[in-house]
Amino acid sequence: DRLDLIITQINNFAHPPELNFKALDLRSPMRKAVELVRSRATQNGFSVETKLPDDLPCVLGDETALTEAFAHLVANAAEATVDQPKGRITLSAKPVRDGSHTSGVVVTVHDNGKGIAAELKDKIFSPFCTTKARGMGLGLPIVKRTVFDHNGRVDVDSNPNGTSVSVILPAAENGE
Repeated sequence: DRLDLIITQINNFAHPPELNFKALDLRSPMRKAVELVRSRATQNGFSVETKLPDDLPCVLGDETALTEAFAHLVANAAEATVDQPKGRITLSAKPVRDGSHTSGVVVTVHDNGKGIAAELKDKIFSPFCTTKARGMGLGLPIVKRTVFDHNGRVDVDSNPNGTSVSVILPAAENGE
């Protein structure tokens, strides 16, 4: 079963499903991602604080792909805080404004884990780079590809006090 799961994950990474773009409120895939991680969690006790304002613009996106990408980020944050006595994860979103124009949305997953080791920082988006005994090392490459496919970018800020991963996605033009 484990080998079958590994082969399926590699195949899905190599041949991702075709994306179905539509105007999308990002709060839905963000909430679904948190629930997905909670349903798969092997450790108990992690909590996610969400800060999802009502004034987010829609993005042109594939809800399934974005849910999976956000789930990878939340799962990584949960694993980073597992040894912390007061592990905290924050999932937030805010509009990106250029003057009076809203140009996009920034989604940030922040944890107070131990951060990303210096020797791994340049490799974290490479397939099969992992520090987990049972990890595949495909989560962050999937995030990067998904965000790239949505014309966005991923920024990572990490230090010994935690990690923040920000996904910046452009707003849909006129709700389209």
